[in-house]
Amino acid sequence: MGCQPILDRSQNLYGHELLFRNSPKNAFAGEGDAATRHVIDGALTMSLDEGLGDGKLFVNCTRESLTEQLVTLMPVKRTVLEVLETLDVDDAIVDACISLKQRGYEIALDDYTPNPHMDRLLDIADYVKLDFRACDEAELARLRKHVMRPGIRLLAEKVETEEEFKRALGQGYTYFQGYFFAKPIMMEEQTIPTDKSICLQLLSLVMNPPCDREMLERLLMTDSSLCFRLLRMVNSAGMGIRNTIRTVRQAILMIGEQELCKMILVASVERFVEGSPGAKQLITLALRRARFCELTAPAARQSGGEQYLIGMMSAMDAMLRTPISKLLEKLPLRQEAAAVLLGDHGFASYPLQLMMAYEEKNWKTVDTLCSRMHIPEHQLVETLGKADLWSIEQVSKMHFH
Repeated sequence: MGCQPILDRSQNLYGHELLFRNSPKNAFAGEGDAATRHVIDGALTMSLDEGLGDGKLFVNCTRESLTEQLVTLMPVKRTVLEVLETLDVDDAIVDACISLKQRGYEIALDDYTPNPHMDRLLDIADYVKLDFRACDEAELARLRKHVMRPGIRLLAEKVETEEEFKRALGQGYTYFQGYFFAKPIMMEEQTIPTDKSICLQLLSLVMNPPCDREMLERLLMTDSSLCFRLLRMVNSAGMGIRNTIRTVRQAILMIGEQELCKMILVASVERFVEGSPGAKQLITLALRRARFCELTAPAARQSGGEQYLIGMMSAMDAMLRTPISKLLEKLPLRQEAAAVLLGDHGFASYPLQLMMAYEEKNWKTVDTLCSRMHIPEHQLVETLGKADLWSIEQVSKMHFH
């Protein structure tokens, strides 16, 4: 089961759209009812409160799931039922939606385009989702005017850049779905603040083995916030260290170099986005890419450690609002790894390319890359699920202000 974040006007997490992708090409191609049942089953069996917080859960619904009330297994207060644009809305669908609405569920019209059948649901809908890239400004304005009713909130889908987010914000949308938070406006002459510059120095040190641990300790000790983050991670249950680690020196001595590099990387990115809008979502994205690239590395005949680093670094430009080319000048990445981040499509780029194609629902590229790396569909879905859950678990341990 996959999920896509939905943010509010302040870029706080409002909820997720849940998608079970039994086939990366199209979760609902010919097997919509089975896919919806899988979403419901997955939502019930996984710990939603732990994995996805307490936000809204947007679930794609098919005819069967609505008319047979399968969706009533989902929690009433949190669930938003998405009526797909491909659905033939008749009396049975309208009656089912009215019944579910009376039970407390919210209704969303997905990828809305005007037609007499779908318009029958406008008076009971709570959300209307408009594809921000499907038509021009004039057509979007006409659609917004057409759907507005008391109680309806507009959700802009496929908002992929900060400029698009700002435009949608000005047009009155309430919620936003897309990866715009990972593509901010870049500032060519941006000066990296001193505290964040220390993070880059640390990354440079751990990326260039063997690591000078004395220098590492000195740098860490100049930033109490980083020290706190590192010690918090070292002492987490997952590390399996029996005695509490109380000093940075102890931590440096007791942790293997590769794990230490990962921890400093995570502590640094947490610091990079501190106080930024959409910080939590940006870190989740970076961690998911890092873990996915690490798990997929063997299929691409690459180093897991380096692929983890590539995945994490792929969001670093967004965190610091600085072009990746400028950041790479400060970091001693291997030439092939740096080339991936600069857009090279060689073999080392396959794991990151695959993750990003999946994020963008570019199923043709997903198929091509899976074929090249000999990754079967079930393995891809399993790996994505692992990366999703791991990244959410890591973020849940962090403290955001």
